[in-house]
Amino acid sequence: MTGPQEVHFGVGRVRLAGDLLARDGARSVFLVTGMGSFTRSGAAEALAPALRELRVEHFAGVRPNPELGQVEEAVERLEQRPCDAVLGVGGGSVLDVAKLAAVLAAQPRRVPEYVAAGRGLDRPRACRLLLVPTTAGSGSEATRFATVYVDRRKRSLDHPALRADAVIVDPGLTRSQPPAVAAASGLDALSQAVESLWSPHSTGESRHLAGRALDLLVAHLPAGGRAAPDCRGSAPLALAALLAGQAIDLTRTTAAHAFAYPLTARFGVPHGHACALNLAWLLPFNWLVGEADVTDRRGDGFVRARLAEVVRKLGATDGEGAGRALLARVAALGLVPALGPLGVREGDLDWIVGEGLASDRAANNPRRLSATAACEGLRDMLRCA
Repeated sequence: MTGPQEVHFGVGRVRLAGDLLARDGARSVFLVTGMGSFTRSGAAEALAPALRELRVEHFAGVRPNPELGQVEEAVERLEQRPCDAVLGVGGGSVLDVAKLAAVLAAQPRRVPEYVAAGRGLDRPRACRLLLVPTTAGSGSEATRFATVYVDRRKRSLDHPALRADAVIVDPGLTRSQPPAVAAASGLDALSQAVESLWSPHSTGESRHLAGRALDLLVAHLPAGGRAAPDCRGSAPLALAALLAGQAIDLTRTTAAHAFAYPLTARFGVPHGHACALNLAWLLPFNWLVGEADVTDRRGDGFVRARLAEVVRKLGATDGEGAGRALLARVAALGLVPALGPLGVREGDLDWIVGEGLASDRAANNPRRLSATAACEGLRDMLRCA
């Protein structure tokens, strides 16, 4: 059950969910929500009239960076009480669990065989899938993949069946985010936009989407030397997150995400924050790409042109300057611009590098990464400049 994704964007559009479910003939819905964002965002109140008309199976309390066990719980609940539609309302982790439940409840084998062993799907998704983000950054509402942690290691399922039938992006739902969550979410979207622009798998369409996203993010995320506006409830940032998600759906992410996963799993660094700190050392590293280490079949000249575009959009003239500009944004958002204060030590670097290089996202980087180069880059990020 896949096809073109229907997207509704605008303040107040969350109330369309009932109409979309009714149009699809849904009489029952499997509602997936987080630890409190469903109520805090105003989504619960806005959706209450529509949900009263349906049989609702509410799977609540999805935790950030969900482990395999929580996905198994969601799948088991949906198998026991099948529904006509799955409705995910929350941040990226909530949306990922909703996507995985919708797809894996239709499969004949146990959940780990699909998300841990990487087995392809045996059956199509059997229900409709509607996603409503309450954060602006993960892009999960627009992608065909979902992340789950297995034994503190990131695993993902990547299949067209994970792409939602319909998405409602209502910027008003992001107003209640804690500032730190809003900041990390915005940095996640920024990282996605940059990585999609320099990805060896970029296309004209993906670069257009990522370029628009990055322009919006640079304009509306606070930067050093400016008064820091409250970025919660921002329509431009919500649009940027959607566009960045659409871009990485075409290209996938690269090394900044690969090295973010172990930082999140072991040290609890919020995902978007971790991505941005990695991006800060990858910008100068990738800037020096050459014929001998380029991974894009279009050549190092093509990659350098993409990097020049990224650097210019970040307000810099070279990779080093772009990295510094990014760290200034991290600090302006109230987040620590270094890994050391977050608990990472010199002795942790070999493990982080090993975990990062094991990810297929590292191989998607436009410049080939060695363990030595990655360790040097991460070492530079241990202390604030």
